[in-house]
Amino acid sequence: MADVNIIGQGAVDANAQNGDWWVDAKTRRGAWRPRMLFLCRCRNVRVQGVTFRNSYSWTIHPYFSEHIQFLDVSVLNHAMSPNTDGINPESCKDVKIIGAKISVGDDCIAIKSGKRFMGEKLKTPSSGILVRNCLLERGHGGTVIGSEVSGGVNDVQVRQGLLTDTDRGLRIKTRRGRGSACFLDNIQFENVRMDGVLTPFVINMFYFCDPDGHSDYVRDKSARPVSEDTPHIGKLVCRNITCTNCSIAGAFFYGLPEMPIDCVEMENIFISFRPHAQEGYPAMMDDIEMKKKMGLFARNLKKLSLKQVKIEGFEGQSILADGIGQFIKEE
Repeated sequence: MADVNIIGQGAVDANAQNGDWWVDAKTRRGAWRPRMLFLCRCRNVRVQGVTFRNSYSWTIHPYFSEHIQFLDVSVLNHAMSPNTDGINPESCKDVKIIGAKISVGDDCIAIKSGKRFMGEKLKTPSSGILVRNCLLERGHGGTVIGSEVSGGVNDVQVRQGLLTDTDRGLRIKTRRGRGSACFLDNIQFENVRMDGVLTPFVINMFYFCDPDGHSDYVRDKSARPVSEDTPHIGKLVCRNITCTNCSIAGAFFYGLPEMPIDCVEMENIFISFRPHAQEGYPAMMDDIEMKKKMGLFARNLKKLSLKQVKIEGFEGQSILADGIGQFIKEE
């Protein structure tokens, strides 16, 4: 499908006749639930001004598509509805998400490129993704990369947005087994404000997803041999970001010991914690403790650059870093 415009001020509501379906445990764990808008191998599609409500799973799912625009759309799902991500580009090229309001029961925006079989067979990364002037609220993550990223992700820009009351802000998640084509690189997060985000910045290379997610292979914090199973995270840049009323941690970066994160650069960042912060896990991985008011944690990075990074209201040390090849810190 090519050259299609879906424009209007109307609403698409999937739950008008079915009540609060997510309260039923059998429904929550049961059969596959449909996407609300699925774009498969489409080109030159614009969706503008439409509101999507009460999806049964991922709300908007562009799949192996390119030159797609989502302008001034709203995605509104109940906070307790599981797996109801907002917009999930998967193996897509040139996607613009501009002026969106997203409030959901899972990740607001999740950029993907398939699990191992699809990623290795088709080798189609998601690339050229722009998220700008968006309100992302009350999801598990604001802008998320992963964890189904076996085809890779590159050239992601998140700019001039507001994130409120999400569990995490920028969230990158992968794990052993995603494969060597899982190369995540050139990710930029700039001119963003966060309020009430429990942990604003997360890179987690031990994400405990899939049936083997809690196996020794995934959870082992010692170095394993680098192989065709090993994912790779390149460069993340965060600039001009204010984070207020955080709770668990300001930033949590945990690379694989056998494949450290290439580079994290943070510049002009302000992080403060709410006085009565709640305790929780900074990332979904095994063998870590619950935290609150933890400043910046970094482990297994080739380069960490912190310039004008200010953290207030933390407990303990402001920065906990080890396994860092090059550490640059400028006040």
